[in-house]
Amino acid sequence: MEDELVIHNLSKNFRVDRREIQAFEGVDFSVPEGRFLCIVGPSGCGKSTLLRCIAGLETPSQGEITCGGKSIQKPSKDRMVVFQSFEQLFPWLTVLGNVTYALQVTNERKPQKDTSIAATREENARKYLNLVGLTGYENFFPHQLSGGMKQRVAIARALAVQPRFLLMDEPFGSLDAFSRSILQEELLRIWQETKTTILFVTHSIEESIILSEQIIVFSSSPGKVKAIINNDLERPRYPETSEFMGLWKRLNELLGLHPKTTAQPVLRHRTLFDEAEVIQPIL
Repeated sequence: MEDELVIHNLSKNFRVDRREIQAFEGVDFSVPEGRFLCIVGPSGCGKSTLLRCIAGLETPSQGEITCGGKSIQKPSKDRMVVFQSFEQLFPWLTVLGNVTYALQVTNERKPQKDTSIAATREENARKYLNLVGLTGYENFFPHQLSGGMKQRVAIARALAVQPRFLLMDEPFGSLDAFSRSILQEELLRIWQETKTTILFVTHSIEESIILSEQIIVFSSSPGKVKAIINNDLERPRYPETSEFMGLWKRLNELLGLHPKTTAQPVLRHRTLFDEAEVIQPIL
C-alpha cells in the first residue's frame, strides 16, 4: 500500500551517566493508510520514544521505519505531532497565527489566481479551526484558552498541512475527565472527515478502546510488542456493554493488571455532535 507505515525490527538505546538504557527493542508492526491505531503500555516502555522515532525527531539504534517503501530519516510535514503539553503553541501568536505559521513554514497552500499567499493561508487555517470547533476564537492568544482549546488548536495546526500521519502523544492526558471525553469524540469525527492515519499513544485502556481500530500492547521496559489487537466493536462504544468490558479485561490481563483492583471504565451516554455541528459548549 502506497501510504503504509512499516516499523521493522526497531530498537532504541540511550546512554545516561555511562549506562546504556534500552527504551524498546525488536518492534515490528505496520499501519495501513487511514487506520486509527492506539499504543498502550506501562510508563517507561518506550511508547513516546517510538512515536518520536516515527516523527523523525529521534534516530533508532537499530531497524528501519519506512513509509510507502521509503526510509524515514528526518522530520517531515507528512508526519505531524501533537504532544501532551498544553504549551506547544507559540504564545506570541494568536490562534489563527499559530495555524497559518505552520502553513508558512511548510510552504503549503499555494494561492489560486488573484489571491495572495497570505489570504490563501488564512482561508485554509480558518477551515481547520472550524473543523475543530474554534470559529470565533481566531484572535485569542494561547494564554486566553483552556487546556482543551489549546489542544484543539494544536490538532488544527497539525492537520492544516494535510499530513499522511497524525502522531498523538497522550494529547488528552492532562485534561479533566469531561473535557477528555468531549475531545475523544471530536477526534473521532475529525478522523472520519479527514481520513488521516492516526497513531495515538495513551496510558488509558478505556481511551484506546473508544478510539482505535487496532491496539498495540507494549510490555514493560525495554518495550516490546506483546500483542496486536483488532478492535471491531461497533461505534459509538459504551463501557457498560459486555463487548467493551470483555476487551477491557483482556487488555488489563495483557498488561499484567488485575481488573478487580483496577478502576472501572466510566459510563458514557452523550451525543456531542449532530452531523458536523457542535452542539456542546466549547471547553
